[in-house]
Amino acid sequence: MFFEKCGFVFCINKGETASKKKFIKIPAHYKKSCPLDIEGKDTSLPFNGKETIHMGVGYRNPEEYADPVPCQAISNMYKEQKRYMPMVYICSAYSGDVEGNTEKARRYSRFAVDAGKIPIAPHLLLPQFMEEESERELAMFMDIAILSKCRELWVFGKPTAGMLNEIAYAERKQMTIKYFNEECKEDD
Repeated sequence: MFFEKCGFVFCINKGETASKKKFIKIPAHYKKSCPLDIEGKDTSLPFNGKETIHMGVGYRNPEEYADPVPCQAISNMYKEQKRYMPMVYICSAYSGDVEGNTEKARRYSRFAVDAGKIPIAPHLLLPQFMEEESERELAMFMDIAILSKCRELWVFGKPTAGMLNEIAYAERKQMTIKYFNEECKEDD
């Protein structure tokens, strides 16, 4: 693992402690970023026993004075990127106007993403490789299996027979159920 410190990089090999770090002079064009930043890995390591280096930014500035602001800012950004996002099952009509309902399901999924959730819309996925007419029961079984992995059920529009099956399952499992109209406004 490589970390930049005042024009040098110290390298800690896997299994070694910070006391066995080796300093290596690096070219100027390598000083702009830490290789671990690009990979998105947690680069927090103790430095001198008291300080921490986050994504190539240390607790001390180049003059060795304590400067916690950049280190804390990077740490906060990293935490924000790794925040928890619950999965929500998008329950909306599919049969009938398939093309129009598919477009609505995409819009509902985008609404969930904008709300900080991970949308799961099986009726956007399963029709890619299954036939509704001949495999409807299998698709409904898969829908319920997928629904069991979600935290919430979001119902959009007027419930159809298939949607009522999903709602009944969610009620039995005491899941959070939210109802929305077709314009993504929550119903009471």
